[in-house]
Amino acid sequence: MSMSYLQIFALAAYLIAAVSGATVTFNCNTIPETCNNMCFALNRRVYNPLHFDPDTRNRRGRRQAAGCVPSPNRCSRTPPTPARVTCDEFPFASTYGLNPALRPNLGWFVATGATTRCVSTAECRSQGGSLSAFYQSFGRVDGTRIDVAFTNPNNAPYCRNPGMAPDADFRTGTRPPSRRDLLDGFSTGGKPPVRRAKVYEYRTAGNLTIRSVTGPLEIGSEIFVPNDEWQNNPKVKAMLARRQGDDEGCAGTRVQMDAASLLENNELGATDKIVEQL
Repeated sequence: MSMSYLQIFALAAYLIAAVSGATVTFNCNTIPETCNNMCFALNRRVYNPLHFDPDTRNRRGRRQAAGCVPSPNRCSRTPPTPARVTCDEFPFASTYGLNPALRPNLGWFVATGATTRCVSTAECRSQGGSLSAFYQSFGRVDGTRIDVAFTNPNNAPYCRNPGMAPDADFRTGTRPPSRRDLLDGFSTGGKPPVRRAKVYEYRTAGNLTIRSVTGPLEIGSEIFVPNDEWQNNPKVKAMLARRQGDDEGCAGTRVQMDAASLLENNELGATDKIVEQL
């Protein structure tokens, strides 16, 4: 059976994205607590290469396994820090790990389980907006490998000091929980990470200094820098003002994803290029 030009183009786009990957850059001045969660998780080796999963139906199960669903969850019910009432998980519930067959379940967990942190609603919305813009920037191609980089990582204490013991806003697991009420594997105030994840720092053509936290980046490779203000764009502001699902978390809600699809890439953010390793 012959393939149409459209099918061939779609297949080529999938293969290019899956092989080359895409890199999102978070500003830790804007979201220090979600940066803390990512750094703490990565220092604990809670990481497999991440791949984008466009099926939003899979997110709830991942967040439930991580302990963030249903709502109210531990952060919204009895927040250790009063202003931090949203449960943020890492790895992102919008990604899966090495095995696509595991996408509906726990494909993005490793043996140590997910790491969650109570963060503010504003930070959750910001990270979800950044991820929604990022996913739109590469056309939401299923299976795209995801890399993560930071600007201003020293603004997040757990990125600056990887030996810090977890505070009460963290919840970590010794193994992937199989249901939301399986709490025996979780603890707070436990031992700090054994060692820091390897640090890769670069300068970009736009004169940004970034830290890649998921592995080395190639000189000449592109990164996506989300526009922190895209959710205030008049084209989508009213749409985003609607109440969004409390269970959808910080990985990009359906409304944020739909809103991002209505804007051009240059409204969602900017593409920069790695020019030098520091």
